[in-house]
Amino acid sequence: METDAFDEASVSHDDVDTGYPETESNKVDLLEGSSSSGEVVGELGNAGEFLTRVELDLACSSEKLVNLSVLMMQVATRESDYEAFVSRGERMLGNSFEKAMEFDLLSGILDSEVQEVDKFMSTLQADVISAHEIVSLFKHLGETFVEMEGKLCDSELSLKQSQDQVSEIRMQSAKFQRILASSNRDEHWDNDKGVNFPGDDQFLDTYANMKMQTAEQQRHILRLLEKSLSREMDLEKKLTESRQIEEELKLRLHASEQEAFFLEEEGADIWERWFQADNASEILMGISKELLGRLRIFQFNLNGAVQREAELRRELEHTTEQLKSKEINLHKLESSEVDNVIVGLKEKISNAESRAESAEAKCKLLAETNMELKDELGLLKDGGNISEKVTLLERQLQESDYRLQHAMASAEASEEKQSMLNSTIGDMENLIKDLKLKVLKAETRADSTEEKCIILSESNMELHKEMSFFSSRLESLEASLHQAEEMKIANAKDIAIRKKVITDLVMQLSIERERLHKQISTLTVENHNLLLKLQQMNMHRPVDIGHNGRGNSEEFSLPKHDLTDVTCARESKEEVTELSATGSMLDKNQISVPVGVKLSQRPQRKRAVQRQRQKRQSRITMNKLTRKWRNSHDDRFSLPTLDDSRPIDTQEQEEMIRSFEKTHAQQSRLWRSVFAAMLFCFAVFLLYSIFQQASSPWELRYHAYFMEEVDSWMVISADWLSVLACSFAIIGLLHNSKYHRQWIWYSCLAGIILAIFWLYNMLRLPKFRWDVIWLPFGPLGGAGVCLYVDHLLLESSEEIRKLRAYTYSYKAY
Repeated sequence: METDAFDEASVSHDDVDTGYPETESNKVDLLEGSSSSGEVVGELGNAGEFLTRVELDLACSSEKLVNLSVLMMQVATRESDYEAFVSRGERMLGNSFEKAMEFDLLSGILDSEVQEVDKFMSTLQADVISAHEIVSLFKHLGETFVEMEGKLCDSELSLKQSQDQVSEIRMQSAKFQRILASSNRDEHWDNDKGVNFPGDDQFLDTYANMKMQTAEQQRHILRLLEKSLSREMDLEKKLTESRQIEEELKLRLHASEQEAFFLEEEGADIWERWFQADNASEILMGISKELLGRLRIFQFNLNGAVQREAELRRELEHTTEQLKSKEINLHKLESSEVDNVIVGLKEKISNAESRAESAEAKCKLLAETNMELKDELGLLKDGGNISEKVTLLERQLQESDYRLQHAMASAEASEEKQSMLNSTIGDMENLIKDLKLKVLKAETRADSTEEKCIILSESNMELHKEMSFFSSRLESLEASLHQAEEMKIANAKDIAIRKKVITDLVMQLSIERERLHKQISTLTVENHNLLLKLQQMNMHRPVDIGHNGRGNSEEFSLPKHDLTDVTCARESKEEVTELSATGSMLDKNQISVPVGVKLSQRPQRKRAVQRQRQKRQSRITMNKLTRKWRNSHDDRFSLPTLDDSRPIDTQEQEEMIRSFEKTHAQQSRLWRSVFAAMLFCFAVFLLYSIFQQASSPWELRYHAYFMEEVDSWMVISADWLSVLACSFAIIGLLHNSKYHRQWIWYSCLAGIILAIFWLYNMLRLPKFRWDVIWLPFGPLGGAGVCLYVDHLLLESSEEIRKLRAYTYSYKAY
């Protein structure tokens, strides 16, 4: 435990030593950061970091003080051992000597550590003062300032407590040093006296000095020990409380983490929904913006064209006016300037010519005078008498020379002026040519602007025509769409009504057929019973051939007017015709055969009579049946008759069935073409979507949903498969072969494949899009509707064939 205390003291000493430069550097960094950054948020962050560093330094100092208190307790225990060693004179024992040395070393370490902690406390106090100054800068922040000031007050309290503990430890360390100093003085005093003790008696004086310690010091040490024990107990209590608080905080932290996790999940769901809604809104906004942009661009182009046309017209008018005015001014200026220049030039030329002539005349005069003077000079030189005249003549000669030079200079100047005038005339001619070129350019520009205005007006007219054409086309398309919808509704109603009529007719025919079968079966049973009764009656009654032969023949002969009472059953008609034929044959035989032969034909006649009676009985029952059928006016199901008096003729039945077949063919053709046209429109729409996807991918809204799920070529392939399914369904509807339904089944198969493909990709989307549900079920629904329409039409044709099979043979007389 002693070595542990020693190690703890050394470690805390290292911590304190390394803490000083950190605090100073942190303070400098804080001041530099606060001075450099002008933002309030950065200053608050730096101030918060500085306060946390001060709190950490205080925590480090408190931990250091705890270690020093433990070290002080260890030194105090060594003090008692040292006092016992000094008082008892245990100098020869190695253990006591070792304890004394430990006391000496630990007291020195305690003294040095106390000094270091004292320095650290002074730096902490300076940091707290600087923190006060920094916090005072944030008084305007309100709650943040109050919170920071509270933290600073807590730091000051902990600093004061630490300073009190340091003062107590310093007092104990000073006491230990006094004890060691007293023992050292005794040793030095013994050395000065020169007394040489042996090695075993070297600590005798130290023991004597240790006895000088008073009882008050011992009591003080005991009080310090009690205080340290009480502090240790308080620290243990605080440690347990802190552990409990830590566990509670951990539980709260775990609960808060769970809440945060749940909140994050909810937030993620909310964000996902928000992103989906945002994506949908962005897509819709993009589509609407694109449409609005196109409309605005078209309107802007139209307005720009109109404005450009108006501007060009105004510019053209303005330029034409300016051109005319400039031409007029130019002509005026040119004429006036040219006239003025010509007049001026003529005047200058005349002046120059006059000057030149005068100069030439003067030159001639001067030359003549010069010649005369030279002659006179020669004469005078020849005479040699008068020098004054010579000088005078020389002067006159010089003056004449000067005048001659001046005249020559004036002549040259006039020539230069003449050349300058000629150059100015050439410049004016060039200027006139340039002005003429500019006028030509302006005229060409005016012509080009007129042409452009004409072109723009023509393009504007074309645009107006196109707009009117497109508006009329749009109105016509809307009207045709409305008419098609109305026709579709009317045709659907007509189909429903006709279907109902056909189904009712088929039900009537089936019920009537069953009833006729039952009646025929009952009639056959009755006929059989009547036949048996007739045989029994014939067995008991003899037949009178001579007297009753004619009567029997008349009795068994059928009149023609009874044929009108025959029913629609084919068997009864055949029986009646057979009965009439046998009756007529019997009459002929009775007339032609003699009496002797009649006796030999008695069994045959008997059998013929029996057959005639049976047929007559069946005819009677059939007449009863027809009367019963005519009287049943409230019966919903009846055979087709023209009226209640007679059945329908065979030809009329054929005409009626042919009209039914013709109507059925027309309706079949109509409805097949209607649904084929609907499928064709859907196929054209799919071709348009394929073109849009190929030219500008993912521009259509119902394709843009699958941008991240499916490649563009897969969408195009699916649309082509939809077109193929619609084509198969159209072929199956319009084809008149026996295997036309197979094409519709092929269309159903393609629709099932498309439904699987689109439903799989729609389920992969973050949100199921109900607005594009027609993508998976459009081709499949079209194929199913075509199959149902074909089934209904085939059922109708089958019922008409059954109706043809139910016809009966009857010829009206």
